[in-house]
Amino acid sequence: MLAVGDLEDQQILRAVALDDEPEVIETIIELMKDFGFYIVGETDPSKAYSLIRDFRPDVIILDILMPDIDGYEFAGWLASDENISKIPIVYVTSKDFRNDLCQSFARGGTMYVKKPFLAEELADSLRIAISLARAI
Repeated sequence: MLAVGDLEDQQILRAVALDDEPEVIETIIELMKDFGFYIVGETDPSKAYSLIRDFRPDVIILDILMPDIDGYEFAGWLASDENISKIPIVYVTSKDFRNDLCQSFARGGTMYVKKPFLAEELADSLRIAISLARAI
């Protein structure tokens, strides 16, 4: 598990990032700490699922292309659990934008960010996803 910051720092926006590449998680953690996010990352989907249930983040950052389970299937796990099904998902992926944008929304995504991304783009997408979820 990878994490940065301290909850006692009162960083109010919390996220869990699931990606099969630890370097991507480390990059997300490093970039987002300057935007007021407390990020916990995981490369293992089963561990990430448990982490999400325990940590109850404001938003989930989810890669689509992973070797054992893809992000869409993982989102299905989340959707089937009423305790965490309302947590917004921001897909962060290198997949082709045109082919996957609609599918990502149909599969529980609130926002879609294409890799490589700018830090501001990801931070804005995370904030928008949180705002939309809180508005419902």
